[in-house]
Amino acid sequence: MLAAIDSLEQQWPGLRDRLVAEGPTLRSHIHAYVDGERAGLETPVAERSRLDVIAAISGGQTPARYRAQRGRSKTTSTASCS
Repeated sequence: MLAAIDSLEQQWPGLRDRLVAEGPTLRSHIHAYVDGERAGLETPVAERSRLDVIAAISGGQTPARYRAQRGRSKTTSTASCS
């Protein structure tokens, strides 16, 4: 699969750096499939194979209106002791 990524790099410069980390290894948030099967950089890709590359997406911030509905506030309060 690494050869396929290197080939795509010719059309889309910078693609390899977004998919492959030092080692080389796939970046932790990248999942690749060859013909529907989970693949690694060492997986062979035939001329007519389908290569799917998916970036995992997570995180984000809950909008304030949803936090308020759930009883959460954006700021935290601190109590002082006397």
